[in-house]
Amino acid sequence: MQQLMPLALRGLMDAHVRLSLIRLSRVYRSICAKVWDPIDLPTLKEDVAITLRMLEWEFSRTFFDVMSHLT
Repeated sequence: MQQLMPLALRGLMDAHVRLSLIRLSRVYRSICAKVWDPIDLPTLKEDVAITLRMLEWEFSRTFFDVMSHLT
């Protein structure tokens, strides 16, 4: 799902929405990796914050609940 979602969304949505969802799938791909590099964790934490901010900008506040911020 993490690798197929960016391909499926390529022609369906506006560029801003598509970019934020592709970034979200990239974040989840990094989190679910078998091997983590400890040096990359601060960058991943920053990517999560930027991606959630992009999603909050594109979608309404009612879209988000407590569970979406656990990322």
